[in-house]
Amino acid sequence: MFDIVKNDNGLDLSFSAVLANIDRAAEETKKFLISINKKEHTFNTVLVMREALINAVIHGNKCNENKIVKYSLNYENKYLRMSISDEGCGFDWKATFERESDSTADCGRGLFIMKTYTSYIEYNEKGNKLLLKLKII
Repeated sequence: MFDIVKNDNGLDLSFSAVLANIDRAAEETKKFLISINKKEHTFNTVLVMREALINAVIHGNKCNENKIVKYSLNYENKYLRMSISDEGCGFDWKATFERESDSTADCGRGLFIMKTYTSYIEYNEKGNKLLLKLKII
């Protein structure tokens, strides 16, 4: 399942928690950035989007194709606003925020990447919904 709703300022996607759908979400994100004349921000945006969606699919929904990931991207007032949610149990994001990133580890660098490339990052209390803002001019 892969549903998309587009509007002038963004897009909303809902899809089954399978990794192949992240590639589709990346393509839609690239198309949107081109449509708003912000193609030069594709690398940063897609990098952050992929990290967040991979976390939602693998860690949140455990690659269960019966569970849904929701992703929205909107552009307003020089910011891209990205929202990602999954149907998982969430995680202790506060403890993860405090931990140092290990550049040699096989996993655990996604949050570090998101914090590096965004202006704002916020999780809900449960840890299964993420809001990111990227400043783009």
